[in-house]
Amino acid sequence: MPYRSTLFCAVAAFLLVATAYPALAQSAGSIYVRADLGMAGTTGADIRNANQPLVNPPNTVPGINGHVSDLGSAWLFGAGAGLYILPNIRADVVYAYRDGFTLEEADQGFPTNRFTADLSSHSVMASAYWDFPFLRGSTGFVGLGFGWANVSMSKLSSDAWAAIATAQGATGVPVAPGGRSDNFAWQLATGMAFPITDHLQLEIFYRYLDAGRIQTPAGNVTANGTVIGVYGGAKGSLHSHELGFSLRVPVT
Repeated sequence: MPYRSTLFCAVAAFLLVATAYPALAQSAGSIYVRADLGMAGTTGADIRNANQPLVNPPNTVPGINGHVSDLGSAWLFGAGAGLYILPNIRADVVYAYRDGFTLEEADQGFPTNRFTADLSSHSVMASAYWDFPFLRGSTGFVGLGFGWANVSMSKLSSDAWAAIATAQGATGVPVAPGGRSDNFAWQLATGMAFPITDHLQLEIFYRYLDAGRIQTPAGNVTANGTVIGVYGGAKGSLHSHELGFSLRVPVT
């Protein structure tokens, strides 16, 4: 994806700059705050019908034949606070919001049926990190985190539903009910950090986040308030590969 090549180029530039700065030592008991900015790309969402056979067959709109998985990418914003437990062991709690995931993919039917939807997520993750010397003046790190994620999907529609709406004389884009799910989440992280000033560190990170379920309920598919049929709901999962930057500022 384009955002990955941009961030990788930025990482290479910062690696060169990092060697010019002295290391920023941290002591046990030091507290810091952080702000994150990055991009998230998904893989293997595997969105499929949830309960399509359970709805009333005469009123059922065509569901997903097989699965759709490409949710594209989203912006990532985050903020949190952490503590150095030991000089090279730290832990933090970070809230993050990801917005802009978009489903635009055809299923495996014949003929195919193109589905679209919007997705976003909130998460609160508690993570522990091990910092180790990397290049002169910088540190590498690896980390593991667990927490909560809320994943939402809205505006689920398809070409077939649009054709049904047109045939029934309805106007507007037909959409199925959106849904949210609260999930257990976990993440792996790695990257490097180096000081910009005596009291400011820049972190470059990669994270893999498993945010858990994507799920929407069964309900009416409507176009501008006109019911054109019933859909049994969708289910899938949100897995995110994330690249970004974090500013860390010590407060004690």
